[in-house]
Amino acid sequence: MSDRHVLRPGVGKFAVREFAQLLRWPMVEDIPRNEDEGVDGLTEWELPGETSFFCCEDADFGIPYFAFTGLHRHAVAPFVAQVDAALNPWKLEELFKKYDKTQDGQEIAEATLLIGIAAPNDFHDGVFARISASLESDNENVRWIGVWSTTYAGYEEFLPGIRRMCASDPVDWVRKRAETVLAAFAEVDGEQ
Repeated sequence: MSDRHVLRPGVGKFAVREFAQLLRWPMVEDIPRNEDEGVDGLTEWELPGETSFFCCEDADFGIPYFAFTGLHRHAVAPFVAQVDAALNPWKLEELFKKYDKTQDGQEIAEATLLIGIAAPNDFHDGVFARISASLESDNENVRWIGVWSTTYAGYEEFLPGIRRMCASDPVDWVRKRAETVLAAFAEVDGEQ
């Protein structure tokens, strides 16, 4: 799968659908988002060369992003460039600036979540540094979003910080979220 590209506010699944229709990419799946049941919204299109394009709306936060799947990363690169040019998703460096320039807890939490969703598949120091800082925040909401954001990035390097939260976070609901996330990491790694 290609890296995820997070869409900006005001550019949602309908803009993605219009773009895909313009290029005559056939839609092969359309699952509506259901926040109550924890189901991500997912629309998928089939492209040439055994490549698929999909737009997902996160079940919990409704944040839309897109990605491609294909046999080889280089095979999807031209499609990624085409969609990036048309839809102008957040660039990771822009999200880092958004995170770095603010002191407001709500804005830090939002930037943390967007960074988590936009995290490259391969480990990235900038992503790790900012989400790790959110895990250590004095603001319980930022810590909660920080631990949630680790699930999008999926980097095992977050595990020591998550374990610390499980053992000693002063807020029960944040600690419980950390425990749930730690269990999810273990399940993905086949430890359960």
